[in-house]
Amino acid sequence: MAGVRQEKYHDDFVKSGIEGFDDLFTRKGIPVGLPRGSVVLLSGSCGAGKSIFSAQFLYKGIINCREPGLYVSVDETTDNLWKVIYMFNWAKEHPDALRRKGLLHNMQMIGSRTHSRKDTQVNYETYLRKLEFAEFLKKLKQIVATYKIKRLVIDSSSQLSMHFKTELERRSGLIRLINLLKRLDCTSIFTSEIFERGPITYSRLGMEEFLADGVIVLRHTEARTGLRRHILVKKMRGLRHDEDFHPFVIDEEEGVRIFPQEKVF
Repeated sequence: MAGVRQEKYHDDFVKSGIEGFDDLFTRKGIPVGLPRGSVVLLSGSCGAGKSIFSAQFLYKGIINCREPGLYVSVDETTDNLWKVIYMFNWAKEHPDALRRKGLLHNMQMIGSRTHSRKDTQVNYETYLRKLEFAEFLKKLKQIVATYKIKRLVIDSSSQLSMHFKTELERRSGLIRLINLLKRLDCTSIFTSEIFERGPITYSRLGMEEFLADGVIVLRHTEARTGLRRHILVKKMRGLRHDEDFHPFVIDEEEGVRIFPQEKVF
């Protein structure tokens, strides 16, 4: 019975596949990773590594856990991103092969130009200027259910909010989106830009961080030896988490690697 309870306990959490990241979340002193089904805001300045971090989370979930993943891109196609990912040595299987197996899916929301791919098994094009936001949410829900998506990335909420005309529409749309993500049977990451000027916020509207279950912050600073990157878990609802800045790197062998034993002061 003890073995059964322990297995169920681990089923409550998601292994990210990002070295050192799961160590930042603990239950009873044991590193556990992200709570399964949580909605996490991944916030950072331009070039901080948000896209690579979230794509690695998706890719490793497929390879290590056989969990189907959906990457929702706003305004840009995912082709260039996956080409970059495949350049890493840890990306052993080409993204196109994962698409053909029904494990990797793309949903591209392009507001001003058409784009199509006929060589992939699943590829959705949603044109926000022609399609009601409610229809987009309906399509998103349908894709997750049909293909049993377990990991979902939306890149980015900053760009998504720009498709709305008024501040009220932006806030209403974001609330509806996050509420839907919380009802889906998958673990979601959505990215947002940090604005360096003005009051400290972790999203475009300044409200995403309050709606999300968790907030992860990626930062980078310039030094004489180059860029120095660090990560902070700002919050994670219902779970004990680390509260310090920790350095991380992005290298060819492992992609994003976090050093939880080291602190940035």
